[in-house]
Amino acid sequence: MSSGFGFNINIFETNVVNLAIVWAILGTYLYDYLLNFFNEYQKDIKVSVRDANRRAEESQQRLLEARNAVESARNRAEEIRNQSVQDSEQKGSKIRTQLKNDLQRIQERGDQAIRIERQRTITDITRQITQLALFTADKQIRQSFIRADGSGLKQIELNDVHVQGTFRQLKRWSSKCRLKNDTKVGYKYLTKLYT
Repeated sequence: MSSGFGFNINIFETNVVNLAIVWAILGTYLYDYLLNFFNEYQKDIKVSVRDANRRAEESQQRLLEARNAVESARNRAEEIRNQSVQDSEQKGSKIRTQLKNDLQRIQERGDQAIRIERQRTITDITRQITQLALFTADKQIRQSFIRADGSGLKQIELNDVHVQGTFRQLKRWSSKCRLKNDTKVGYKYLTKLYT
């Protein structure tokens, strides 16, 4: 090897020297800038990691709240369903009871209408029988007193007075029977009157 100044074409030796010069220049001039840059970069990474952890915790918290809300909604839906079933059973029971009461009331009104109509029919029949009996009795009494010679006219007048009194009594009895709706009393009264 010769000594002197010249170009060294050995790449390995020149790389080491070049790197040493670059490192010396960088270390001198760029050390503070690079140190600050990497410190800021490290702070940004720490802030990003902290924010990511905070967001992850918030997400976990929201997920937990959402699960609780879903569970609460399920419980509320179950309560509503159970309450609906109970309400429908109670309403069904109420409706059945009301229908039963309405049916019973209708039955009672029908029975009452039948009783009233029966009493009205009995009263009408009793009145018609009484009028027919009075008419027949009057006719027979008049015919029994008329004689062929016409001498029974005075007796007819007396009988008319008696028959009219009897008619008044029978009319009173007929109105009493209507008030009482009792045909047995009327029958006893008629038998007592004509015996």
